[in-house]
Amino acid sequence: MDYWQYEKLVNQAWGQSFVTPPDPPVRRPVANGIAERIRHRKLVKRGMIPAERPVEIFVDRRGDPRLPDGVYEIYRSLQGSPVGLHYGILVVSGGFCTVYDLRQGEPPREITIWEFADGHRIFTTVVARWGAQMTAALLRLQDARVNYAEWNLWSNNCEHFSRYVVRGKRESTQINGLKAIGVCVAVCAILGA
Repeated sequence: MDYWQYEKLVNQAWGQSFVTPPDPPVRRPVANGIAERIRHRKLVKRGMIPAERPVEIFVDRRGDPRLPDGVYEIYRSLQGSPVGLHYGILVVSGGFCTVYDLRQGEPPREITIWEFADGHRIFTTVVARWGAQMTAALLRLQDARVNYAEWNLWSNNCEHFSRYVVRGKRESTQINGLKAIGVCVAVCAILGA
């Protein structure tokens, strides 16, 4: 997938029109049904996923996501969890792709895109694609792999890892959502007592 095809895919996901060069290859459209949009809105409202519109990553049999070179923040749903997500980093360079993720009790590891997907669909929302932005993301990835901290649900989980690499900030929308729910429960308990 070249740059123009990727831009068209992203703009189709946002529902915006976009003029592409003549005769782009036909691609399967992003799942954009009403049920998918309602589920996305609910997860955003609960603070479980970022508000950016997700773009599904299509992977061929060889494991090639057909994306332009860049560092992508990717996620998939956790098995058996209706709202939990597992985050990782997809590095695409020169036609090769590598996924890095963080799991409990392990340093950041390098895996294939199929191991990351584990039978689920993969989505991306944030991309570091050009020049200094991509270089900074790769340097943060190297720093996170060399100087990694122990996995911690509240301060260093897979979402903190992926956000740090791509955006430069350690934050987690899932944990922020849980903290907000905890504050509401505490306030209700105090007022109800």
